Amino acid sequence: MKLLILILLIFPIKSFADVRVSLESVRKGSMVVDFKTQTKADAWIADNISNDSWGKKERWEKYTDQTTCLEIVDVEFFGEVEYQNCKLPVEYTIVQTDITAEVEAKKAKKILDDAKIEELKLKDKDTLKLDELIELLQLKGII
Repeated sequence: MKLLILILLIFPIKSFADVRVSLESVRKGSMVVDFKTQTKADAWIADNISNDSWGKKERWEKYTDQTTCLEIVDVEFFGEVEYQNCKLPVEYTIVQTDITAEVEAKKAKKILDDAKIEELKLKDKDTLKLDELIELLQLKGII
């Protein structure tokens, strides 16, 4: 039991999950990227955020009639309001989805499809029925 807990602490389960990252960005538009582990997804996200690849982070700028302000604060000098700062939102949205089950289902389907292809290949070509031929072509991705 102690060994299992130690393994889980060293290698969190989420680091083994397949992850899909969906992004809606001002600069890049929409994109979807799949990763084998949560760790790789997190590293990719952190790198792009640090480089402002997808747009600007949440930030404070001098207020100039912007309608997307999250918050407005007065900036005072010697007791008088000089100007206002506006907190602007991030210019991108990131959604992460665990796709482990989807990946496993695709692997299982591929195994079944490969078995069916082998089964149909072993049949005599002259006795192959039309629906079996169509199924074989579909499984191979020809049609």
